[in-house]
Amino acid sequence: SRPGTALFAAAIRRGIESQYKSFNFLRGDEPYKYRWGARDVIDRRVAIFPSAQVRRQMAVTAESLYAFAGRLSEASNKIRSRMR
Repeated sequence: SRPGTALFAAAIRRGIESQYKSFNFLRGDEPYKYRWGARDVIDRRVAIFPSAQVRRQMAVTAESLYAFAGRLSEASNKIRSRMR
């Protein structure tokens, strides 16, 4: 048995045990996928990306959250050291 075959078998088995209804082989039409019983599915999802202005605001927010987490961690460490 090939490593790839064993890996797919284990992943599919785990999906069945977890009562998943499908297994996604992702994109591509390689023959091995069809040997596993894959069927073509039309993906009707649409990806919408934020504008440059929204991305900048998201970056600023992320930086603020990161800084806050750092201050929170420092405060937590100070409190722990005082309790010892």
